[in-house]
Amino acid sequence: MKTKIDPYTGEEFTPKRNNQIFATIKNKIAFNNQKAAKIRAQRAPINNIIKRNYEILSLLLDQKNEKTVNLSTLNDLSFKANHYLKHEIINQEHIFSIFDISFQNIKKDNLVQTKIFKS
Repeated sequence: MKTKIDPYTGEEFTPKRNNQIFATIKNKIAFNNQKAAKIRAQRAPINNIIKRNYEILSLLLDQKNEKTVNLSTLNDLSFKANHYLKHEIINQEHIFSIFDISFQNIKKDNLVQTKIFKS
């Protein structure tokens, strides 16, 4: 069988199977762990903001199923409204969600409020 180069270590090896890519299973695991770590590092800044947004919404709900707060309250808590996981338009209303908590902005008497609720 023809020799191959291990993409993780760069070592030359003779594969035991036609589809073998790495010299050892350890190299395969290390390569995939390194690849996953790089992806996690790239996504970390956004994931941290989404995590913080979820914590803020949970804190404001305080074990309730629904609550309406002033938009300024969210801003004071450094809520980043443009970071969420899901966006839906239901009956012409924009609803944003992070896991099991949703929020939507409501204009009421020239004041913007945010309705927070369990999805």
